[in-house]
Amino acid sequence: PVSYAHVFPYSRRPGTPAAALPGQLAGPVKAARAKALRQIAEAQAARFLARLGREQTLVVAVERTGPTAGTCEHYVDCHFATDPARPIGSLVAARPVGVDGEGLCVVALPPEAP
Repeated sequence: PVSYAHVFPYSRRPGTPAAALPGQLAGPVKAARAKALRQIAEAQAARFLARLGREQTLVVAVERTGPTAGTCEHYVDCHFATDPARPIGSLVAARPVGVDGEGLCVVALPPEAP
């Protein structure tokens, strides 16, 4: 499963051994291949998010205040359906409730009693 792919075309760096290798691809070929790979990665990420949406509990590291929160243990951007009112840097148990253009929408679970 893939949640994110960082795709970029190789660019020559003068003075490096790779810059002198034969068979360098033309810019349009590299751009087309990068575009195709990004499309595949986006489809894979959508399938991965849909599967995460069926899991019971995630741990979200709160990185921002407000309804947009942070990242879960699967390195997926998460935002809370309602603000969990937890400080930045805290870990919040959450349940996925949907997937949208911002990542995974989650609701915070009540903190466990000591």
